[in-house]
Amino acid sequence: MANDKRMSAEELNDYHEKLLSQASSTIARGFKNMETPELYKLFLEHMGDLKGYSLNNTILIHEQLPNASKLESYNDWRDNHELQVTARQKSIRIIKYEPYQVEADIEVIDPKTKTIIRDENGVAITKKDIITIPNFKTEALFDVSQTNAKENQFNELESVDKTVLIKSIGMMINQEITNTEDMNKDEVLQQLIQEVTEQSLENKTELFVKDETGISVSLPKSEQVKLFERESVKFAICQHYHVQMAPEQLLSVSRELDKSDNSHFKGVLESVHTSTMSNIRTIDNCYKEQLQEKEQIKEIPERMSIMDKLAQKKDAIISTSKDKQSSIKSNEMGIQ
Repeated sequence: MANDKRMSAEELNDYHEKLLSQASSTIARGFKNMETPELYKLFLEHMGDLKGYSLNNTILIHEQLPNASKLESYNDWRDNHELQVTARQKSIRIIKYEPYQVEADIEVIDPKTKTIIRDENGVAITKKDIITIPNFKTEALFDVSQTNAKENQFNELESVDKTVLIKSIGMMINQEITNTEDMNKDEVLQQLIQEVTEQSLENKTELFVKDETGISVSLPKSEQVKLFERESVKFAICQHYHVQMAPEQLLSVSRELDKSDNSHFKGVLESVHTSTMSNIRTIDNCYKEQLQEKEQIKEIPERMSIMDKLAQKKDAIISTSKDKQSSIKSNEMGIQ
């Protein structure tokens, strides 16, 4: 076990290094799998459910549990949601950045000349300072499907109000769409999502690719890459909102994309992932705002109805009271 106190510091470090190496191998395998158009399509179908994760961790999760949607640690499921991970479940490993700080001797730089300050013997002058050491570890998570949660307990988009979604995306691109009841909502949403995607990618004409030294360099996107990215982002967003979309165009452009350069292909996938997550976050926020507005509008007639009923009862009580007073006066006057 990772937290086994019987492990020495060296053994524990070796254990973490082993897990990190396994995760790296899984990511490499995932990238290789996505060269196959059909497997890439499956990945895009899953990607929209995994908001908040980097591309590498999204691939890691997909390779380990292709239907995962909401992940937490064992303790977080128990402490934050009062749910229990069921017996004999295998954890899903993702990579977590955990830097640490150490005290070290660092060379002093002259702020004006930006050169190292040296003593009379030419030896660099150093000072004690705290530096941050980059470090990565794996983290064990469990999906909601691995707990005793009720079905769809955490799936906010299980039943998307597509009328509200149409209005939300229409507002984002300054289009007012009415009379949606007579429309094929999936076709309307496909068109709207395509327009949102094209607008978001319009000025993103460069691709960031790591060279042989690991440094990112920018390259202009070819027309083939632009088409691949547009179709990928559009397809992933449609899947996220349960909008039916035929995959033929996506599969076609995926087959045509040149994947011979691994670094370039990874750069393309990073761009697809970033654009998809950014668009989903924006649409999600607008969709939630419109849902809240719809609920508030629904509450107003109900409140008015209650007030109307109270007013009617008040009028009836006043009317009955007046009739009784009139009857009493009539009797006193001998009219009745």
